[in-house]
Amino acid sequence: MKASLQRIGNSLGVVIPKPLLRQLGIERAVEIQLVDDHLEVRKLASHPREGWKSVMSALPQSAFDMTDEDREWLAMPEPESEA
Repeated sequence: MKASLQRIGNSLGVVIPKPLLRQLGIERAVEIQLVDDHLEVRKLASHPREGWKSVMSALPQSAFDMTDEDREWLAMPEPESEA
């Protein structure tokens, strides 16, 4: 299927026909990746954070230890609003 690029602000975009999106189960967000000399567009995983739990559980406990700088950032007061 041939498609043309459409100007969208300072970018270019490809308009994907609704029937194709419906067939793939894509509503709004997609994953896009450059592979060799072409782009791959895929629907997102069922949940954006799918698989995070297994990745995080594989990390050593030391990866979650806070540094003194972390504690300083957490102790900072909220900025005052300029309302």
